[in-house]
Amino acid sequence: MRFAFSTDNLEPGGRFEAFRDALARALFHFDLISRSNDPYRGVVDLCISGPTVFGQVLGSSAEFVRSPALARQCEEGMWVLLVRTGRMRIAQGNVQRELGPGEGIIIDAVRPHAGECVGESDTWVVQVPDVLLRILRPRGAANETTFLAGDSAVTLMLTSLLEAHRRYGAIAQPGLGAVTAQHLADLVALALGTHGDGAAMAGPRGLRAGRLQGVLDDIERHFLEAEIGAADVARRAGITPRYVHFLLEPTGKTLSDHVLERRLAFAHRLLVGPRGGERKIADVAYACGFNDLSYFNRTFRRRLRECPMVFRRSAVGRCD
Repeated sequence: MRFAFSTDNLEPGGRFEAFRDALARALFHFDLISRSNDPYRGVVDLCISGPTVFGQVLGSSAEFVRSPALARQCEEGMWVLLVRTGRMRIAQGNVQRELGPGEGIIIDAVRPHAGECVGESDTWVVQVPDVLLRILRPRGAANETTFLAGDSAVTLMLTSLLEAHRRYGAIAQPGLGAVTAQHLADLVALALGTHGDGAAMAGPRGLRAGRLQGVLDDIERHFLEAEIGAADVARRAGITPRYVHFLLEPTGKTLSDHVLERRLAFAHRLLVGPRGGERKIADVAYACGFNDLSYFNRTFRRRLRECPMVFRRSAVGRCD
């Protein structure tokens, strides 16, 4: 989904307040203080792909502050700021940086920080939620404020990807935003992972393994939902349905196979549990996400070589 806004069509006297209240505070969770003597100019062009947000922000000279109260409104994750034109100063914790064209910084979204756009500036912004970064980085890895040098490979790749999406995104086939968001998350994880053992996780094999584990974890959390498909898993993971199928290929099982496997395992636990003998087979089937009792009976027998009723009877007999 694209979100675009410009103060150019507003009355000069209300431009700053409109940008500050409707966008800086409501969308970005920043408080904004204008430092421009001229009517404020703010332009935003964002792509919102699931939990990932990225795009271009142009603004007049201003200070921006994310206070502790505003930080608490943010989803856990990281913010990337890449300066296209102009200069920016930013501080978070003990880290203070002045950024010029081509340079950037990664900051923890839920930690207070402040900065200043020195004169009119044009900046790339990328918001990557922690739910994506956790599966790509070592357990316990801290969200550190990370400088992105203008000549580093990751910075150049981030910039190239954002520029390409700005140029071709509007005319590309549906789904390009999700693919771009996926690659941006990978590159941010790579930049953060260079501090310690995360570098190995950010390699192509590590990234795919991390994303696969995230998909399997999502199936584990949602397999009881009556309708669960690749589109649902992809939306929660911030990737495309096609990429979900691609990730599952090495397992030798489809998404439906994984869901069915977990539902049958849960049915097994219910039938052999303390109250297994009291449960109706239909109740077990529906509790495990099956809408069709006959289908549940067929698949249970195919996997466990006994129909549910016979299996329950034999399980109760073994417990006596």
